[in-house]
This record gives sequence, C-alpha cells and structure tokens, in this order.
Amino acid sequence: MIIYCESTANQILISEYRSDVVFVSKYITNINYKACTCIVQRGHKTDSKIQFRMNSIRSLLKSILLTLIFLNIYSAAETVTAQDERRITMYERLKQMELDSLYTGLWVYYPEGYAGRAEVIARRISASNQFFSDSLGVDVRIRIALLDPENYERGEFLHPYGLPFISGGVTVLPADLNSGAVIDMFTPFEATITADNLAVLQKAGFTYGEANKLMVDLIGLHEIGHEQVRAFGINTRQRWFDELMASYLAYAYLRTMEPRMAVVWDAVTRAGREGYQSNHTSLDDFNRLYTGVGVGDYVWYQNVFHERVRDVYDVHGLAFVREVKNRLGNTHLKTIIAEELLAVLEEIAPGFMEWAAMFEL
Repeated sequence: MIIYCESTANQILISEYRSDVVFVSKYITNINYKACTCIVQRGHKTDSKIQFRMNSIRSLLKSILLTLIFLNIYSAAETVTAQDERRITMYERLKQMELDSLYTGLWVYYPEGYAGRAEVIARRISASNQFFSDSLGVDVRIRIALLDPENYERGEFLHPYGLPFISGGVTVLPADLNSGAVIDMFTPFEATITADNLAVLQKAGFTYGEANKLMVDLIGLHEIGHEQVRAFGINTRQRWFDELMASYLAYAYLRTMEPRMAVVWDAVTRAGREGYQSNHTSLDDFNRLYTGVGVGDYVWYQNVFHERVRDVYDVHGLAFVREVKNRLGNTHLKTIIAEELLAVLEEIAPGFMEWAAMFEL
C-alpha cells in the first residue's frame, strides 16, 4: 500500500492506491518505487514528511525532483482547500465500497460482475488519452469508478445515478447501463426521432435503444474532455464555451478513432434537440443559471452545442482547438465576455455569429 500524492497549483491532492505506480500531475509519470510514503498533516506544512527508498541513482534523482515539486507547491497551501476535501472524501468513499480494480495505463474501479465493462472503458479512455497526447501534447491522469446502484447509493452522491461526472479526480460512470439518468433523458426521443435520423443510426448498426445506452459513455468522454481542455491551456468562465469545447475534444477523438460512436452522438443529440422545446434559449441564461435551467433545458443546450461542434469539426478538425489557444489563451479567456468571444470565434470558424443568434444572445 502506498500513498498517492498529486500536485497542482496551490493544491495538494492525497489518496491511496494499491499499486507501486505514482502519478504526480504532468511532471513525472509511471515511476516505479520500491517504497514511497507521503504523510501530510492538513493545515500544518511543518508536519509534512516525504520518505523514499530507492535502489538506483536514477530513482534517487527523480525522487529529489519529486520532493522539490511537492514542497514548492505545498508551501503555498496553508490549509487544505474545499476541493482537497472533496478529493480525499472521494477516495475514502471508494475504499469503503471494496471495489475490484484494473490498471491498463489508468485505474478503473468496478464492482464484482462488471470486469468486462471495466475493460471496455479502460480501452476507450486509454485510447483517448493516447490520441490527445499524440495530437495536442495533452497528458491527463484519469481514474474511473464504475458503480452499480447499490455502491452509488452507499457513496451518497448528489448526482442522480447514471449521470457521468468528475469529482475529486475520479470520473464516475454507471456500471449498469439498463437504467439511469442518461437513459431516462434520451428515451422519450425514440418516439419523435425522424425517419432519416433513425436510418442513419441503423446504417451504423444500432437501434435507438442501443444508441441510448452508448450515450452514457460518450457523455463520460465529454466530462473527461473538460480536464483535457484545461490541460491544453483553454480555461474560460463562459460556461457555454467550456461545455462546447469539452464536447469538441470528445467528438474529435470519436471521429478519428471510433467513427461509429460519433454517428451515435450525432443522431441521439439531434433527436434530443428536435424532440424538446426548451424554456430557456439564451446563452446568457446558460451562463447565469447553468444546471439551474433544469435537466431538460440543460440537455437541450448540450445538444445544440454539439451541433456546432459537429459543423466546425467537419471543416477545421483539431486545428480549431489549436487556433483558439493561440488567439485567446488562458488569460484572455478568463475575462472575455460572450460578444467578444463570439467575434474571435467567427474569425476562426465563420458561422458562430449566425449560430449564436438562435440563442437570443
């Protein structure tokens, strides 16, 4: 048993892993130590202690670098932040569930009876990680928890079962695909899907019911997309653009590596947009209220964001993501208002202004 320590700006993230693999943000990865312990008394930096036992000079040098990174960041953290509390709590919750685990470049935790699903998820997320490492130089360490309804209830999560989300550095997905929030959200649109849209799904080899279940993991890719977008250097307070970019990266992976899954996303989101009348229709509403617009309206917004993602990707591919970073970067994106952002996006990928007009901005 070792203690896992991950460091990011002004934060210390602590958890336990049943492995000899230590991840430290983007600085050092896949370092195999003979033994490693890290003990931190929260809120008192003088009580921190890092011990390493190494069996080679190379490992010793790496441990020194690791220690310097850790102590440099920890010195700025006088207290454990609320986010640290959430991360620690997440790992404590998972420990109490006594889940099985699988490691294939990333950790997947799963309940008994779901080893096959864990392997599918591991392959997909590992492939996504490799795709963005190769194409954008993005390296995001992701851990997955597949939970059945019983374990999910035990975890006392705020989200409804079946809705993918990230908390404390862990992406939570439902192990059971026969029910849940995502299934419930998209099931009504089977009755209203157009014949031509259904034909697209059938040509790809799926019924609507099968596509609906697949949407669970595609939304999971969207959630991981948030982490990948930020790791690439795009971080905005415009919530609609943050959601759009998370979908953009997830969709870029699917179009390149799993094109049939991209067809599923296109068809189901189109059915959701065409089959629902939203009460909120402005980007300002989405920015102000976010999930407060209600489940139905929130899904409608995501569906409309996806349509723009598809249209832009058809023309620009990943060049759009690179140009957004080059033109805006993190600093500008944190302060830019919607109108200014749309003007820049219009220059990068013409059509954004016309698209935004439908939101009554």
